[in-house]
Amino acid sequence: MRFPRKFVGFLVLTLVMFAANSAGAVYVKEFAAKNDFTVGSHERTGFDERLGGLAILDTIDCVPILWVPSPTANAVLKLDGRTGRQLAVYRLGPRGAEWRPCAVTSDPFGNAYVACACPGRSGKVVRIRAVPSGDTNGDSIVTTSSDRDQNGLIGLNEVLDWGQDDCVDVLADTGPETQPSALTFDSDGALWVALEGTSAVARVDLVSGVLTAVIELPGKPSSIWADAGGSIWVLSRRDHALYRVSTRDRTVAAVHDLGDSSPVAMCFDTYGRIWVADEYGTLIVVHPEHGMLFRYATDYCGGFAGIAVDDDGNIWASCPVKGLVTCFSAVDGAVMDEIPVGGSPQQLCFDSDGTLWVLNGENKTVSGIDVGDRRVVRTAPSLPASCSSTPFSSAVYVRGIPSNGTWTVLIDAGTPDAAWGTVVWKAEENGGQVQVEARAANTPAELPLCAYVSVRSGEALSVGEGRYLALRISLTRGPKWSPVVRWVRVEGKNRPPDTSGAVALIDTSKPGTAGYLPIIIGGIVDPDGDSFTVRITSVTFDESASHCATPGDDAQLLGIGSPTLWIPDKLLKGQGGCSISFQAIDSEGGVSEGVVQLAPK
Repeated sequence: MRFPRKFVGFLVLTLVMFAANSAGAVYVKEFAAKNDFTVGSHERTGFDERLGGLAILDTIDCVPILWVPSPTANAVLKLDGRTGRQLAVYRLGPRGAEWRPCAVTSDPFGNAYVACACPGRSGKVVRIRAVPSGDTNGDSIVTTSSDRDQNGLIGLNEVLDWGQDDCVDVLADTGPETQPSALTFDSDGALWVALEGTSAVARVDLVSGVLTAVIELPGKPSSIWADAGGSIWVLSRRDHALYRVSTRDRTVAAVHDLGDSSPVAMCFDTYGRIWVADEYGTLIVVHPEHGMLFRYATDYCGGFAGIAVDDDGNIWASCPVKGLVTCFSAVDGAVMDEIPVGGSPQQLCFDSDGTLWVLNGENKTVSGIDVGDRRVVRTAPSLPASCSSTPFSSAVYVRGIPSNGTWTVLIDAGTPDAAWGTVVWKAEENGGQVQVEARAANTPAELPLCAYVSVRSGEALSVGEGRYLALRISLTRGPKWSPVVRWVRVEGKNRPPDTSGAVALIDTSKPGTAGYLPIIIGGIVDPDGDSFTVRITSVTFDESASHCATPGDDAQLLGIGSPTLWIPDKLLKGQGGCSISFQAIDSEGGVSEGVVQLAPK
């Protein structure tokens, strides 16, 4: 029996209806060109144009060093930022002299300079040399504090008394009651010290130790920061103000009133704006050029203690009361993430690897945070009551080429609970090793809760479902060359249509036409948003319905193999019904089967 002409039109409409659900497809992301590999987080890796792909950079390695001052211990701790190992502890001043280190900065050669406030005495700037310059104490032996037993911790027997360490000496005496509070190097390479006791900043001659320039300030400086344009920015906690000092004109060029605040730390973002962390829980933004000031009130009623900015321009602030380090958007000050670090987190700074470090004097620790993974990746023991009014990280250039490196990139599928299929890559190991790992979650904040799993090229991923996939590629150098990854392709996994909610529906808009009822299958969804079609494969009638049929009725079923089934009306009258088997096929080839019941009229 042929379809009546009007039935053909309805069948076409039904096919179009199911095909127009969505235009989704399996997610695919490729990395092949130089710009593709510039995204994400690099640790000693990058796109090498000579090798034509991602490789360990052929440069001198830059090792991050942390200098952690402790006024309580009258000492400064030197830490390896990559391993968390203690490298040395330096005494600052004679026993009982209370030379309290409160800030540290370093030069490009790895030498550190420490501001020491000395109550009732002359302030000091103490220099810690990267390597001993000779027998400075006259005992005919060149000695310095170091981890002699190589256990990663500095014991009491490895700390030398004042005057015994050939790396430590007094660079400058700043004068009585000057109370040095902070240090920084300006854009010309000159060392400046903030003198809280006399409300001034001064330039320190690195050869003679003489203060060659003293610039008086309207208030008492508590922290300083140098920009690239020849200015020093001075934060005054006591006077609620921010000053711009011209190092070339040697004048106070601008004064910014911070109002009713208690500013404790500052940093510069990628747009050149100055962000100030307030003890009362407010973030203050100052535009250097026109002096405009904005306040972002937060619910951090316990206030902030430290602030820093990452390479993406996000603002990080520590909240001692809550035990958190929080990420804020530089666009509107909105909270982007919170990372529990415990204790009472204080000052923050980034090292040359991009790790965010936080001092925690209460726990006697210093912790490193991977801002990409949003988690604490390293915690090292520190000194009691560690604190610093200036960034406490530096970089030491080590001769030689790095032996390893990593590249981590976050891939957004754009839909929640996305399924991930495979990662395929082309690489040349060159005697080294390429290791690929991945993990997935619905939000970046959830990723650190998931462990990385090892990935084999082209094999099915076992990371579970999630909108975001974190891909980490680790490279280990061979005897001569770095491995090179030339191409990476990440593919989602197609999920077939979900038929769990399927139902059989009678199109009541055309009842009784030529004695047939049009039946369609509804309630099917595709989890990936793919378009799909439905194919009815068979029909089984209940026994009571079969009794209503007459010989030849089964042959009158129309539409088997299509989305619409046409059933003679008399077969569904009375007590009977039927079971309809079908397939749902999405645009990517995914197939699901199902069975629905159609009750009698």
